[in-house]
Amino acid sequence: GVNFRDSKLTHLLKTSLSGQCKLVIIANLNPCASMYEDSHNTLKYANRAKAIRVNPELQGASSNEPWPVREARLIEQKEDLTRQVSALTERVHQLEAAAVDLPPPSVSQVLPPPPPANEALQRRVAELEAQLADARKEIATYKSQAPEPKSKENSCSSRKRSLPRTEVAPASKKRVAATPRDANVPTPISMRDQPFPRLTPSSGDVRPPRAPSSG
Repeated sequence: GVNFRDSKLTHLLKTSLSGQCKLVIIANLNPCASMYEDSHNTLKYANRAKAIRVNPELQGASSNEPWPVREARLIEQKEDLTRQVSALTERVHQLEAAAVDLPPPSVSQVLPPPPPANEALQRRVAELEAQLADARKEIATYKSQAPEPKSKENSCSSRKRSLPRTEVAPASKKRVAATPRDANVPTPISMRDQPFPRLTPSSGDVRPPRAPSSG
């Protein structure tokens, strides 16, 4: 027999390689250097195909089997196939009847479980929603504690009214009398009003010696 491997070409030729007829395989090669790998694989496949041995036999009316015997064999095969079809049909009816008595499946049973990636995304969405809710609570608390602008103006006006009103008297133009502390301060003297006193020599004064005359 032929050892069929996981090859698309081998499975395509499976019917011809296993049949009872003559077999011819033609291998096409490409002389280009870029197709060297493909040409080499084709030659290896053709070399393995040469080892295949088939047994061609004549088919149809010219067979050595008598016609009555062949007819009986075909009738037997037909009856066998008919029994198999009847058994399978009865089995299908039994399964359909059993399926009617079963309760309808729930959504969780019909749908496949979510993949781990969806679970991670759902957890992330839940965390973000929780953070958003906390932020909204903080904003609401801040708004409730913050005073309104009108209340600030009212408090300022009330403070102004509560402060005592003080008046400053205008400065008097009269000259204030000097206090005893100011009496010790000397009064400035004008040199224009009082002329310098004239100095006269007295008897007790010493006069400088007179220089001798030259004549």
